[in-house]
Amino acid sequence: PPAEQEELLRVYFQEQKGNGFNLSQAPLLRLTLIDLGRGTHQFVWAWSHLILDGWSVPLVLKQVFLCYQERYARTQAPILYTPPYRNYIAWLQKQDMSRAEVFWGEALKGFTAPTPLVIDRPASASTDRDYGEQSAQLSLTASAELQAFARRQQVTLGVVAEAAWGLLLSRYSGERDVLFGATVSGRPAVLPHVDSMIGLFINTLPVRVRIAADDLPGPWLKALQAEQVELREYEYTPLVQVQEWSELPAGTRLFDSILIFENYPVDSSGEWSQNLQISDVRSFERTNYPLTLMVMPGKQFSLRLLYERSRFEDQTIRRLLHHYLTLLQGLVASPESRVCKVAMLTEAEQRQQLERNDTSRPFSADKSIHQLFEMQAQETPQAVAVACDNERISYADLDRRANQLAHYLRERGVENGSLVAICVERSINMMVGLFGILKAGAAYLPVDPNYPKDRIAFMLEDASVQIILTEQALLRTIPKSNAAVVCIDSHWSEISRSREGILPRVRAQNLAYVLYTSGSTGRPKGVMIQHRSVVNFLESMRHEPGMTSRDVMLAVTTLSFDIAALELYLPLIVGARVEIATRDVTLDPARLSHQLRSVSATAMQATPATWRMLIDSGWKGDRHLRILCGGEALPAELANELLSRGESVWNLYGPTETTIWSTVHRVERTDSAYVPIGRPIANTQTYILDLDSNLVPS
Repeated sequence: PPAEQEELLRVYFQEQKGNGFNLSQAPLLRLTLIDLGRGTHQFVWAWSHLILDGWSVPLVLKQVFLCYQERYARTQAPILYTPPYRNYIAWLQKQDMSRAEVFWGEALKGFTAPTPLVIDRPASASTDRDYGEQSAQLSLTASAELQAFARRQQVTLGVVAEAAWGLLLSRYSGERDVLFGATVSGRPAVLPHVDSMIGLFINTLPVRVRIAADDLPGPWLKALQAEQVELREYEYTPLVQVQEWSELPAGTRLFDSILIFENYPVDSSGEWSQNLQISDVRSFERTNYPLTLMVMPGKQFSLRLLYERSRFEDQTIRRLLHHYLTLLQGLVASPESRVCKVAMLTEAEQRQQLERNDTSRPFSADKSIHQLFEMQAQETPQAVAVACDNERISYADLDRRANQLAHYLRERGVENGSLVAICVERSINMMVGLFGILKAGAAYLPVDPNYPKDRIAFMLEDASVQIILTEQALLRTIPKSNAAVVCIDSHWSEISRSREGILPRVRAQNLAYVLYTSGSTGRPKGVMIQHRSVVNFLESMRHEPGMTSRDVMLAVTTLSFDIAALELYLPLIVGARVEIATRDVTLDPARLSHQLRSVSATAMQATPATWRMLIDSGWKGDRHLRILCGGEALPAELANELLSRGESVWNLYGPTETTIWSTVHRVERTDSAYVPIGRPIANTQTYILDLDSNLVPS
């Protein structure tokens, strides 16, 4: 039956694609003729590129069909003259390699690392390569427009194809200077009858594409073509030799992707024989590169993309093909626009970006952080709010003590908009201090007591803090400044006697805290965050990853790291409990693992480094634990390990300037090299841009 035949042929083709050749044993080709019945045959021809290149294929087939016609008609056809391949070898041996070395050394000058593909998984150590293939094509109209564009720009279609591939690699890698391989015919025009020779002439050589911010398509394409013309003079150079002359470290491949522009001058349609009907012509090729783009010009511009399945997902390759075609059409449609601004995203992807950013959701836009806590304290006054070591405090007591501190700070001159530094150990006093400062109408500046004194001094002076809230034992860490010092522990008897009254109204747009980051230059810079931003963040996190009154959050992050706000405030606006781990515990994986169990924690947030430290110490996990991970890129290997150790794993991302976390993603098991950072949180929009502020794929 035809269906069975087709399946058997499919299996046979798959086997043939996986079968290589023993290069020490001739012949380096296989011929198979399969009788399908009813006068129909399937002819399978497999060969190694060592004996034959694509240009030679129609030359061989033409001779085969002439011989067939001769046998069929019982006539004697004239034998076609085929110049011997040794003529090319003789020419090759006469070339000046010293001139080639100078050319390639200059052409690759300054290029010290291969262009990253970014979308691939790490290479496997296995020598077995399973290749996938996907294809795409332009419409007849778009193909004609592309050819007309190339003529107007006075460049070849091959140069346009290479330029678009270089542009795509630039957009994907984020680099303006990219390198990929391209096959050249290798047939020197000065060699007589070279077009009729049969053998291996093609060579794969590096193509370097640079994209400057002000490049226009016309001049940019002409410059690339001029470079290609000069390269043709040295296309005889072995790639291994070019690699040695480059500045890349020994053993590093120059490129991981190649482009093959199939522009053969001979028609290979099979019309040479009048007595054979040839149909369903299929071809399969295999290269030694992870990614191979094959471009077939003609009335309809077509593409085939071969890829290692172990390194690329099918969906990723489909997207890449569409992006390549979009860039090609963008160059045609916008010849006056800068190259760096040619659109790469399809219309569907642009719509998806808009839908992705539709995150509008109601939230308590007129509330402050401490107001959310106060509302919860009224609902669950006797519930335990915070615990640290053997000390516990209820919602009502924490609210009362924070009010006392707020009144005391007001008596010391703190006003709405004042800035109060807080430098305390991790304890219940830390929570009293934070809420006390906020209730007084001030913003807090967290200062880690383990910071160097000169860094603390810079922060205090740069922020012009009015008061430093600290503890008796930490006075030695506080450098001299113009700010008054209040010890929350030794001064508490005085603080607790503060005259009670109405505390000031704190508006949502008031500052909540100022946090100093290292800054891109290494000089600390203060980031100012409003109550409104933190409230939106907390209410978004309340829904996803989610938190309820039944939860216990183990807080392990230093107060000077902004993500600590999630650990300290989120539980307290939903009626949950915060368990504060001391600094000594956070640095000891065995003690941290013990505390996770002893307090029955249901959620913990930490950096990948901390989670790795726990796993390496033998931590087995807890099926009730919600694992929150952020602050660093989350490796896929670590994510997979965490999935087997908790109820769920969440990857969180966001810079300090946009208020703690801006995106959230529930992690699923993956064999990809990367873990997505997820979707934007409520009332937040995220845009992934390249160097030229173009949208890039999410």
